[in-house]
Amino acid sequence: MACRRQGRRLCVIGSVFAATLALLGVQAASAATTWTVQSTPNQDTTTGLIQGMSCATSAFCVAVGDYDNSAGVWSPLAQAWNGHSWHLLNAANPNQASSGQVADFIGVSCLTGGFCMAVGGTNDYGPGDNTGFAESLTGTTWRLEPFAAPAGALGWELRAVSCVRRTFCEAVGSYSTTSQQSRSLAERWNGSKWTVQASPSQAGQYAETELTSVSCVSAWFCLASDTSGPLIERWNGTKWTATTIRNGTDFPAISCTSAKFCVAVGWSGTSLISEQWNGTGWKRATIKQHAGGSQELSALSCRSAAFCEAVGYDRVTGTGAYFAAEWNGKTWRTRDVRGPAVFYQGNSLNAVSCTSARYCLAGGASSDPVQTVKFNGTSWSGVPVLLLESPVSNDLNGVSCVSPTFCEAVGVSSGDPSALPEVWNGSAWKLQADGTLRAMFYSVSCVSSTFCEAVGDGGARWNGTAWIDQGMPADDYQSVSCSSATFCVAVGPVDAAEWNGTSWTAITLPDANSASYVSVSCASAKFCEAVGPGDTGLGGPGVAARWDGTAWTTQSVPGPSGSTRVQLDAVSCATSMSCEVTGYTGSESFTDGWDGTSWQNQGLLPVPSGSVKLLPLGLSCPTAASCTLAGSSLPSSGSGQPAVEAWDGTAWTIQSAAGPDGSGLRAISCLASGYCEAVGSQPAGQLYRTFAESGS
Repeated sequence: MACRRQGRRLCVIGSVFAATLALLGVQAASAATTWTVQSTPNQDTTTGLIQGMSCATSAFCVAVGDYDNSAGVWSPLAQAWNGHSWHLLNAANPNQASSGQVADFIGVSCLTGGFCMAVGGTNDYGPGDNTGFAESLTGTTWRLEPFAAPAGALGWELRAVSCVRRTFCEAVGSYSTTSQQSRSLAERWNGSKWTVQASPSQAGQYAETELTSVSCVSAWFCLASDTSGPLIERWNGTKWTATTIRNGTDFPAISCTSAKFCVAVGWSGTSLISEQWNGTGWKRATIKQHAGGSQELSALSCRSAAFCEAVGYDRVTGTGAYFAAEWNGKTWRTRDVRGPAVFYQGNSLNAVSCTSARYCLAGGASSDPVQTVKFNGTSWSGVPVLLLESPVSNDLNGVSCVSPTFCEAVGVSSGDPSALPEVWNGSAWKLQADGTLRAMFYSVSCVSSTFCEAVGDGGARWNGTAWIDQGMPADDYQSVSCSSATFCVAVGPVDAAEWNGTSWTAITLPDANSASYVSVSCASAKFCEAVGPGDTGLGGPGVAARWDGTAWTTQSVPGPSGSTRVQLDAVSCATSMSCEVTGYTGSESFTDGWDGTSWQNQGLLPVPSGSVKLLPLGLSCPTAASCTLAGSSLPSSGSGQPAVEAWDGTAWTIQSAAGPDGSGLRAISCLASGYCEAVGSQPAGQLYRTFAESGS
């Protein structure tokens, strides 16, 4: 329960222990006996990040970064620009990343003739956990190039590379020492292998050095800059030495056009700074910022002493615009950059490369989609980029059926948007998300094919054509039940609300400040039951309340004989005289039945063979003699399995649920014909994906 209160998308995905969500079933049903796994769609997203860019000509540029691959693992991303459009390059994934580690490109340098060198790191971000790698591109083929590890390094990564010919490149980054310090890393490519070079680092016991940019004009002159302190290093063809530069500045980007003209950009406190190299020393200039002084520069490309382009982001415009600054040989001119895409606060341009004062390409990220923009010498414009559809975790939490040809299921996607509605048309499940719904949905209730209500950290109504966002009195509802299009009740750990056909209004359930309600079922506008684990979860006691059309009244729901810990998870009412509730004692699951007067314990639920525990999360009762629960059964070791059990008015019977190892059911809805739909999630590598099965 606490997970969902925190509103974390992934908290509800991939663990049947995470919460006790239940979908009520208020339609008539008889027990299904045969269960069949169905194909369900997932709402994936376009994820990716451009971190490096290099243009050899206006018709040959390569952008590199990372994206979420089909296994849900961040992998190297490379795209090539032909002067008109982007196309994907199939970069090699480092061997270290084959076990599920992150791998991403951070820097790239390209030459005419179709040669590029790209560098990056694997595993987590930051020295100490990384392993650097490099790949060369010849034509359309990427090749992993063996990279030497720094002596005594615990972890290391490469952040930038600069090539002047196929037999000479310099790559820079950082490595971590046994004392957990970040030290500078420089390596040279000779056309066949990489060799570690000695390079200066910041002095001091706690000083950190992370080289993030390098620019070479020949095999005898390169400059590299440090983003963690005032350090710029020079390569003279023989060794790296530190240049003398003013303290108090970090330099994430540097660019040289000759051994006598280089520019580094960065920041000092809240000021944007540029330093210009004249062959012997540095000269400082301040780059004017917008009001608020919250712009930063991340990348730089110079074509001559009279033209440089720096890019980054602007935090204070309110539109999340990209940010750029141009050097004309005398002064810097700054501007916000907006392309045709939807822009979000936090946009960032991470890379830029110019072939002339009239042609630059820059890339970064805008929300999830990768973005690129082009400069024509006067203004910036957006460039359509090849967006990669990346899988993300998806989980179905609720389902409601009004016929075998119409069911609604709702859940959560860890992408953007997070809302996940799907519809069953009798032959297939189809996504309904249109990008306008933003809520994470935990429950849904339908009374017809033209009226459904879905709730979670927001609310939405289905009108037969589209889902419409609704304002809710609060932002944490776990369950909803509608007896008609003019009466619904939604409950959550703290809040509850009632729908009158026009709007939602907050209502108060008994012990609202201390109780925690997670499931509700309404047989009519004059009868509802709400249950939950209580204020202490598995510590019990569980809570129950009944609505009689006028007021809510606290009820007592007994657990099995001798139990002291009672958590109530799901409730379903066929009529005001017949309800079922599932509960958990901390080690065993049980049910109680409502006869119109009181709740009576029905004993422990049977546990499937080979399992040690049953966790029922969904419940649907069409009549007093027909209920079906859905959940997961857990073995003493290994992955859980979907579990379904049926009530015939006398006893619960285990049914043969289908599904892969690790899958689980969270909600169920059954009809009079014996048709049922149960939904949940199933594992897929490091992700969880939607899962559904039908019973008949």
